[in-house]
Amino acid sequence: MKMKKILGVVLSLAMAAMMSVTAFAEEPEQTEAFDINSVGISKILKVADGIDISNINKFDFSFTGVDGTNTVASEAGDKNVSITVGEPSNGLAVGTLTFGEIFGDVSNYKHAGEYVYNVKETTKGFSSSDANSEKELTVDSSEYKVRLFVANEPDGEGVSYSKIIVEKGDEKVDPTIREITITEDPDTHSTVTASGANFINTYKELVKGDSDSPVLKVEKLITGKYSDKTMNFSVSVVFTIPDTATKEDVEAVSKGSNRVRIAWQGKKGTFTTDLSDSESIVFTKIPAGTTFIVKETQDENYKSKITGFVANPDNDYVVGDREENGAGPIVEKDNNVTIENNSDTTVPTGIAINNLPYIALVTVAVAGLAFFVIKKVARKN
Repeated sequence: MKMKKILGVVLSLAMAAMMSVTAFAEEPEQTEAFDINSVGISKILKVADGIDISNINKFDFSFTGVDGTNTVASEAGDKNVSITVGEPSNGLAVGTLTFGEIFGDVSNYKHAGEYVYNVKETTKGFSSSDANSEKELTVDSSEYKVRLFVANEPDGEGVSYSKIIVEKGDEKVDPTIREITITEDPDTHSTVTASGANFINTYKELVKGDSDSPVLKVEKLITGKYSDKTMNFSVSVVFTIPDTATKEDVEAVSKGSNRVRIAWQGKKGTFTTDLSDSESIVFTKIPAGTTFIVKETQDENYKSKITGFVANPDNDYVVGDREENGAGPIVEKDNNVTIENNSDTTVPTGIAINNLPYIALVTVAVAGLAFFVIKKVARKN
């Protein structure tokens, strides 16, 4: 009898332990302390600095209720929300909504349970082209599942938000709003304040023109009393294109007697040619948001002046090679840069006119001496 009582106690303890294990296993995991106003979703737009995005800065999302545990999320209504991103900075524009802003007051949920939502972006991508530009918006097709847990208050009066779990496929995602890194490329500025549950879109814009009305024109002028207008100067235009662009997005045409030499290293492209007076290099297509500098190898008898679409136009002539002046970001066409090379230095290439009287006297003297010698020789003969 005593043995039966002991066995009963052991069985009871074992059953209690199994129930505890079962209950613990069913408790949803959560890696971060829950605060409905510190977790959410983010919209990240990859876009070059300087581009006007006022017409494409709002993005739409749907939260569609599906069956959960002991409840159906659609009882509280599906959610349709929008996120507006800020101005581009370091190639990114970001906007975030917390789950507190999305789900609102807990009174919207009438009883405890797990409310599950499928979340996706409903913004439509687009691609357009005309004589002056090409524009393309690529939309993230990611889908997330948000599990919102509503629990009864300890005193039995009403309910409160308890937990949120965000999943992408089979992986749990940390929705905490904090500093995150978008790419691992050390050369890109990709750290932003956003949620790990994010949707990344890309907006790309190209500025277009033609050889007569280009996006950018770099022209050579040679001036000065003693300048050689047939002389060639080596001119380079060095572009830094946005992360959203490729080297195929830049088109150059030489309007001179020499070809354009092109070299790319990452997002930097160098376009070099030799220009003489009134010749130019023109660019008929450039990604919006591109910056550039102008470089020139200078002749020792010349000084230069760079004016037009540059950050620091020259007021006076500068001696020596040029490699610091540039501008950007480029967001429209008809940008002009002029490099003027000037020389007032006399380069000895013949007889100076001011020396003609002295040269004439020497010539007469030599001629007289020659006449005297020839006459003397003739007498002896």
